[in-house]
Amino acid sequence: MRVIKRERKFCLCCMEEHEVSRVKMKEHNIFKGEDVEYEAEYDYCETTDEMIASEEMISANDLAMKNAYRRKKGLLETKDIFRIRKQY
Repeated sequence: MRVIKRERKFCLCCMEEHEVSRVKMKEHNIFKGEDVEYEAEYDYCETTDEMIASEEMISANDLAMKNAYRRKKGLLETKDIFRIRKQY
């Protein structure tokens, strides 16, 4: 687990306002029958020793997993698809 930043905000884990760490960590998941490794982002509450993800984090983590799968299979990643679409 690697801390990206710390900010004071309302924590949904303990329902109190305090400094919450934004962390990145390696995750493994099975996607379309393939084991993929990717970096996921979460908010970490030191009070409860728990991690929580906002809707935006869940979407970003899902996209990171799918891009890791695409890299593993030699397919275009999301950013490449957007770049190609923009060209045309």
